[in-house]
Amino acid sequence: MNLLEQMADNTNDQAAAIANSDQSLLASLLEGRQILMDQIDVIDNVMTEYQSGIRHDTEEYMEICGIKERIQSKLKEIYVIDQENIDKLKKQKREAEQSIHQMNIGKKALTEGYFKSGIQAYGYFFDKKIGK
Repeated sequence: MNLLEQMADNTNDQAAAIANSDQSLLASLLEGRQILMDQIDVIDNVMTEYQSGIRHDTEEYMEICGIKERIQSKLKEIYVIDQENIDKLKKQKREAEQSIHQMNIGKKALTEGYFKSGIQAYGYFFDKKIGK
């Protein structure tokens, strides 16, 4: 359960990093989360293997089932927070895309409007043959 608590803390820290738009902190938290998930996966595989070797009517089997239920409950809590984090990141991504789109429109307006060099169809100098 200690690893799950660490994972829950990591997920909450991710929420704070997302709220503060701290991408470097978020990246390091995601790396730490992956390490925790790998450790939890190893423990889960060991527990599953151990549980498969125990008779189903024993107290030990029921205890392992109880532990797994508590783990599943904690993982559901983490999952809810994680989904909120994903939604926040998607919103930030949409806002960034929109901002980039607006910058591109502004750039296009400058280069094709204000700073556009027109095609010179006539010469700069006129002949002084007027009135002859």
